[in-house]
Amino acid sequence: MEANFAMFFGLAIQLYESTLVSDQSPLDLSPLDAAMIPTWSNVSDPALVASLKRGVSLFVNNNCSLCHAGPTLSLAAVATNAALVAPTPGATFGPPATPIAYGPNAFGPNNIAAGAGISRYVNPVTRDNTGQNLPRLMDLGYTNVGVTKPDTDPGVASVDPFGQPLSFAAQYVEYLAGNNAGVFDLPIDNVRSCDFLIPLAVNLNAPLSNIFLPGDGIQADGSREGVARNQNCRNANPVTAYIPTVAAAQANRNGSKMAVATNAAFKVPTLRNVELTGPYMHNGGMATLVQVIEFYARHGNFASPELHGVIGPIAANLINPQNTDDLSNFLKALTDERVRYQKAPFDHPQLTMGHGHVGNDVQVEAGNPLGADLAKDETLTLPAVGADGAAVPITPFLAPLP
Repeated sequence: MEANFAMFFGLAIQLYESTLVSDQSPLDLSPLDAAMIPTWSNVSDPALVASLKRGVSLFVNNNCSLCHAGPTLSLAAVATNAALVAPTPGATFGPPATPIAYGPNAFGPNNIAAGAGISRYVNPVTRDNTGQNLPRLMDLGYTNVGVTKPDTDPGVASVDPFGQPLSFAAQYVEYLAGNNAGVFDLPIDNVRSCDFLIPLAVNLNAPLSNIFLPGDGIQADGSREGVARNQNCRNANPVTAYIPTVAAAQANRNGSKMAVATNAAFKVPTLRNVELTGPYMHNGGMATLVQVIEFYARHGNFASPELHGVIGPIAANLINPQNTDDLSNFLKALTDERVRYQKAPFDHPQLTMGHGHVGNDVQVEAGNPLGADLAKDETLTLPAVGADGAAVPITPFLAPLP
């Protein structure tokens, strides 16, 4: 127990944090119209309402909602998103005035969730186009949007301390090639190919490139496990419910049909309370939401063959003052005021933490209880907030104090 204290402590914190659901932002409380678009009738300022409506349109029309999908606002919440689009009689979520039923239309009419690669099945792998319009296997909810140089910042394409791949897609390639020793995560052998955005194999004789065809050697998905995976497919067409045979996968191991796009791909974060969570991007390279909007308008900082195709259609005119203001206002409408003021359940007790050592930028003071030649520890105490929250709100990164 003592040797593994850090693990148990971490698990306890994780379980506690999973109970903290931030679901009372202006977006959450807004009634929806028939198309499941917020009406913002809960916002009193007419000018702000008009701006929020334009902001929602910009968010959807520039592909933001494909990655920041569903109530979690993250495509990486694979299990949660899958549960929400699974038909569940009597189960609803969303604004009290217009509750949303669980099922295929939970994220929007006409099973719009499928357009992002979301299905009722917990599918951590998809196949989608890169910016060069080439289909590649990818980890669902992980994207390369050109934040940093891929050769110095591999993201999910890297390996863990034991040398095993972080990527689900990389493990799926091993599964396809019949190398079960290369599969370390349980969901991999349950991946459904017919839910991919771009098919991997089709049972159809057609002039299709970068897709396995009958002539290459294909088999029904699930036939290796004896469980057919051709029901409730993304495009309602079981012709895509196929994978290459082991021999075909091995023969194409280094070809385009088995290629992955995981280099420099990072997890899509939630946008909830994003106003308060700067600096932004996985490396903290952007200080404000406006800088993030400008980044997407110029289609990233670094081009690479594995840049995700979702970034291509983003409009350059996002950076005009009106669009920037409208999109920023929408993002700020994702802030839960309970979080801003640390009100229950987002309050905390008194917390004492390590805060460096006693001294200055030149030298430290010796006399640590662990050894006379070690520096004295310095601590910082955050006072308890209390259920009523703090008098002073959490401020955005670099924002002036009130």
